[in-house]
Amino acid sequence: MNVLLRSADVMPEGSTADFPLRDAGRSAYTVLGGPGTAVIQEYDAGRVGDDERSQLWGSFSSTGNFLVTPPDAGAPAGRVLYGSDGGDAAPDADFLRLLEAQREQRPLAVDTSWLGVGHIDEFLSFVPADTARGWAALVADPERGLQLTGSEDPEVLAGTRIAARGIEAALDLFEDELGLGDEDIVRVPALFERLVIPGYPRQDVVANALPAVANGVQTGAGTFLAPEPHDAAFKAETEAAFAAAGAGHVAWVEEWDYAHAVGTVGGEIHCVTNALRDTTGAGPWWSEEE
Repeated sequence: MNVLLRSADVMPEGSTADFPLRDAGRSAYTVLGGPGTAVIQEYDAGRVGDDERSQLWGSFSSTGNFLVTPPDAGAPAGRVLYGSDGGDAAPDADFLRLLEAQREQRPLAVDTSWLGVGHIDEFLSFVPADTARGWAALVADPERGLQLTGSEDPEVLAGTRIAARGIEAALDLFEDELGLGDEDIVRVPALFERLVIPGYPRQDVVANALPAVANGVQTGAGTFLAPEPHDAAFKAETEAAFAAAGAGHVAWVEEWDYAHAVGTVGGEIHCVTNALRDTTGAGPWWSEEE
């Protein structure tokens, strides 16, 4: 049975007890649900009706802010990764407790407070690769993106510094908690710009100026669905990095109008995609002894 998790993202405006969560999440029941498919939703009801808080911090509860590593030693179902700074910039606490209660995937918080949207998928994904563990982390490289474009825009220069610092901090965490080394990292170019939003409580935050190559979906069939970055050098460098790592084929998907350019900062392929994972290779963890 497939079990779908509805996002705990509270409606940013006019949330009520009858309609507490974002409308888009209803598709889990109305479109995706059915025979052989279950849906779970869990959220803190105390967040409902607080429109200001939802507008400022609600995005951290979106499922674009959650990833799962591929299976690894000691983690046959992978590890859940999510973006949080441990304070206001964090997903719904009740939703996190639901994930933690499953025990097997041991959720790990990664600081994404330097991102305007705050989603971990803005700089990270996973692909099969010729490594000892059989996979690698696909990671945005803002400094290489700046080199390739030669941009001298002040907001891009500032965004590059902020993003590079945040991504390296995340990689240090992955080395400590997941045992990932340089050989487990595939870097792809990215271009970040600093956002200037008057009155917003978080400053010095960034967004992808071009569609984020790392914000894609691995099909499980040797093809990675990547956002079309609208930059020939980005595409060539990405394809070369995939070939060198044995990471399969890149299929470029045009998504500028319906994803990247939507709203204040937009999103990419992973943000707008529902994906199901084949876990038949993992053992029945619920029957294992404590």
